[in-house]
Amino acid sequence: MKLNYALYIILGFALLATACQDPFVPENINEEPDYVIESFVEAGEGTMPAYLLISQSVPFLSEIGPDLLFDIFVKDAEVDIYDGDKTVRLTEVCLSDLPVEIREEFGAQLGLDTDNLDFDYCLYVDILDQLDRDFGKTYDLRVRVGEDEMTATTTIPTLVPLDSIYFTEVPGDPIDSLAQLWVNIDDPVGPNFYRYFTDDGSGRLVTSAFGSVTDDVFFDGQDFDFPLTKGSVRGAESDPSTFGFFATGDTTTVKWCTIDAIHYDFWFTYEFNLNNQGPFATYTRVNHNIDGALGIFGGLAVDQRTLLVEK
Repeated sequence: MKLNYALYIILGFALLATACQDPFVPENINEEPDYVIESFVEAGEGTMPAYLLISQSVPFLSEIGPDLLFDIFVKDAEVDIYDGDKTVRLTEVCLSDLPVEIREEFGAQLGLDTDNLDFDYCLYVDILDQLDRDFGKTYDLRVRVGEDEMTATTTIPTLVPLDSIYFTEVPGDPIDSLAQLWVNIDDPVGPNFYRYFTDDGSGRLVTSAFGSVTDDVFFDGQDFDFPLTKGSVRGAESDPSTFGFFATGDTTTVKWCTIDAIHYDFWFTYEFNLNNQGPFATYTRVNHNIDGALGIFGGLAVDQRTLLVEK
């Protein structure tokens, strides 16, 4: 009884001390916005031309809405990519300027539902696909916005393709209408890094809510089989009993990518932050490779397959 009474007193003082603390306001809360860049160069059959998105960061306490999203995209930038032989200037394109069929294709590749966007989505694209996009090549990016200049370098690694893709029964009680996706790769000796996307059922290629990247620390140099979770839009409603599985009879697409270490570090730290939420979460700074801005310039060696879901 005496011990319990003492604990109550200690807890009371702790709560009182907490209540008296001043609110913490970060020193950089009113700093000028940073540029934020996402740019990718892909190699492999059926891949997209090189493209870049550039926007500006917003204060943490901002109210997000269509007007703000429209204003943060940076227009009239000069975007150049050098492939080792030539420099290509990317063209600014807004989705509203594209024919419907091309807009839907771009939206699917970018993971966007173009029919339900509340704002116009603008990006810079190698429209004529002039860059030499190939495995093992290095690319230099330069972006100019007024007097500001941003640069980065990336490499498209050698492709480690999928040896096989197959479907099995889902764990637990069998469900005839669902299947689990498995893949097999022959991982080369040495550090390798991978990222993947799947069709979410609507034609869009999206990543898994559990994370889209992995290294080979646990299967270096091995012939290895492992499951892939079906991609889903973060925050969308889902049924826990079917989440991550594929509907039998559907046609789905798997986009398997080999990436370099810096590209992996960006997505690993970014997704760790997304999934590590809550009052006791530890903040992790997202790694990036853009000099003069935040974000990523990444190369992807792509193996993309479309197949029927059947066990």
